[in-house]
Amino acid sequence: MFDMNSSQVSPAAREAAQLLGSMIRVGRLRRRWTMAELAERVGVSRQTLAKIEHGDPTVAIGTCFEAAHLVVAGPEELAGLL
Repeated sequence: MFDMNSSQVSPAAREAAQLLGSMIRVGRLRRRWTMAELAERVGVSRQTLAKIEHGDPTVAIGTCFEAAHLVVAGPEELAGLL
């Protein structure tokens, strides 16, 4: 397994991770869920969810997508990342 640290991430990838994290946070707040509630639904710690919402590029992309799936309206909203 490739272990990436945040210094190995391109500026474009970092920006995409930050945008996705912001979208997840907004979606969570719209649902009036706490970080702990969403973290439990995703199956991660609150600290990992905080990393996701802050756009930490070292969090597994599948974990980020699981959080997005739970709080983002749909594929159309995620397509805004492209």
